[in-house]
Amino acid sequence: MNYILCQKRQWPLIQERLNNFDDTSESDHEFIFELSVFKNWKSDSVEDLENMFENDFNSTKIPKVVSWHDKHDLQDVKEVLFDNYVRLKRIYDFEAANGSYPIMSNFETREYSKRCNFSDGNEEGADSNVDLAFIAVNANKPTSIRTKADLHWFEFLEFIVRIAYYKYKHTKRCSSLSSAVQTLI
Repeated sequence: MNYILCQKRQWPLIQERLNNFDDTSESDHEFIFELSVFKNWKSDSVEDLENMFENDFNSTKIPKVVSWHDKHDLQDVKEVLFDNYVRLKRIYDFEAANGSYPIMSNFETREYSKRCNFSDGNEEGADSNVDLAFIAVNANKPTSIRTKADLHWFEFLEFIVRIAYYKYKHTKRCSSLSSAVQTLI
């Protein structure tokens, strides 16, 4: 049972409010967007998404990863990532929110990889590919960005590209890295 703790002189006021409370009234519980704290919220435009994607993409080492394999595939990889940008962001936010938001720890990344079968075990060393991708994403970062091994949002994009390479391109299941990323997503 719920209790209301108050001083005795406040009890009549609270008793009156409780007697007048009608929990069958829907009007008290109706959400009115214009009166809420979200009234100034606006949805992201395509231009906003393009700017965010460019900033995130430029913060990664994806161009370097792609250039090791096929320099001409960079634009295709970029297009695949942008086409799935909102969905990947929502996935990242969900996974990070269930752990150490606003980042994904090594443990959270490993658990996510297991649920998505990133290391399906069919090829030799599949489990180590997830660890290798995680370590590669975290390598050579300035200390101002990181204090421990974890994945920030923009690094999650690079992690996806690296996993796609290990799972599909390296095993020759896909002919290009962009098709590997599309297959993984």
